[in-house]
Amino acid sequence: MHVRLVRGEIKAGLLDTAVQRWTNQIAPVARTQTGFVRASLLVDRATNQFLTMVVWNSLEALQANIAWNRDRVSSFGDLFVGAPTIEEGFEVAAEANLE
Repeated sequence: MHVRLVRGEIKAGLLDTAVQRWTNQIAPVARTQTGFVRASLLVDRATNQFLTMVVWNSLEALQANIAWNRDRVSSFGDLFVGAPTIEEGFEVAAEANLE
């Protein structure tokens, strides 16, 4: 599995708007993308920082969805403070689960 990380800052007072938009517009469409495994949106409410993590079943799936992901990131442009950082291609080397 391979991961794409996006990190940045949301404008003051708009963090809940960003979470709602991600939950209602991004997550449902992400589930339909070939190779999608899971996604998480992490936030620090004290600093308005966010980190998204999208896991793909292969590097090929991650690469095939780069344009889709960049379009989704740009759809949040009105909420960002500056441009977010996008880091692509991390391999999941180990995991721990409750199961």
